[in-house]
Amino acid sequence: MPELTLPSGTVHYRESGQGTPLLLLHANPGDSRDFDAISPALAERYRTIAIDWPGYGRSATPRAAVDVGCFDRVLREFLAALALPSALFIGNSVGGNVAARLAVESPGSVLGLVLVAPGGFTPHTVFTRAFCRLQGSRFSVPPRLFARLYLKHRSATVTEMLGRAAGEHSTEPCLAVNRAVWRSFTDPHTDLREAARSISAPTLLMFGKHDPVIPAVKDGVVAARCIPRATHVVMPSGHAPFAEIPEVFMGEVLPFLARCDDGTPGTAPGDPHDLSRFVEAQSGIWDDALREIRAGRKRTHWMWFVFPQIEGLGQSPTSKRYAIRSVDEARAYLAHPVLGPRLHACFASLLDIHGRSAREIFGHPDDMKLHSCATLFAAVSEPDSVFARVLEEYFRGAEDKYTRHLLREKLPGSR
Repeated sequence: MPELTLPSGTVHYRESGQGTPLLLLHANPGDSRDFDAISPALAERYRTIAIDWPGYGRSATPRAAVDVGCFDRVLREFLAALALPSALFIGNSVGGNVAARLAVESPGSVLGLVLVAPGGFTPHTVFTRAFCRLQGSRFSVPPRLFARLYLKHRSATVTEMLGRAAGEHSTEPCLAVNRAVWRSFTDPHTDLREAARSISAPTLLMFGKHDPVIPAVKDGVVAARCIPRATHVVMPSGHAPFAEIPEVFMGEVLPFLARCDDGTPGTAPGDPHDLSRFVEAQSGIWDDALREIRAGRKRTHWMWFVFPQIEGLGQSPTSKRYAIRSVDEARAYLAHPVLGPRLHACFASLLDIHGRSAREIFGHPDDMKLHSCATLFAAVSEPDSVFARVLEEYFRGAEDKYTRHLLREKLPGSR
């Protein structure tokens, strides 16, 4: 694990992959290992760099007084030491606050922001100020209990995070850093509500529906108002969706990062169905997806936007974003010069596979998504289409009944 000796002290970090730099900034308390569930997939596309904030992980205990501003300085020194003129950022909690502050003060340094339950958007009250003082004192809620409160899904990574909370984060040096950062949360410098209005970088705001610390219904709403051009997603998780529900998290983040990285524009006036959202999502992923299909085994995360389905089947943010909302949109998808040929190529590749079921190729429940997608596009195509042939080959000719019901009830005019 490499380290840098900065004016603020020695900072350890973990680096993997090549390409556009992508920095991962953890919460307080925490360390670079908090991102273990997503780092390998990110490193396939980006130069992924996860920092240990001073006093956490393998970074040295800070020599000076600690506050959020200390982390601000460390990030700037770190970028200068690695000669990174600009980068993408994923920041959780205080890490999100630091990344957003950089975007405000040095906009040229930030290609794109993923702010996961970022601090700095809390409308402070007597209660919130008192809680920050409590957490900044020797009477603070122990990390092992606090982590159990805000981490809602017990994935393997979350289990390891809980172990660190009960172990190294409960030692006196870590507690001192943790409490000092909490005391600074009420400082005017950490309040982003006015400053964030100037953020020009593409921004994805992600808040956990079940996060009691930085709640989506309060802080999330405020953040969305303060960064009006940002995309705002509420995740079915607690404070750390990247660790709790990594597949759902990556379904949102990978398309966003690809759009930031390649400069793909948003919806154009001539794109009434916003089909550019699929083009953006498939950017950098399409070749891998087709390769996996042809190999007969899906391994990575792209199902919703490579095999789109009718609106009303899924409830996750990703499923809703990539749902086909009308028969006209389905027909436009097939007529699109990029998306139509790609979808045909996917289905044609499936017909070249023999001796494997849809479940063996895609796993469950993605085999059901294939069934839904084939039913939708067969309904707007000729009777002998590639979609109808996949239904025949993999589903004994049976349509997905839920898709068929939605076509009849919600989308009049379908065959």
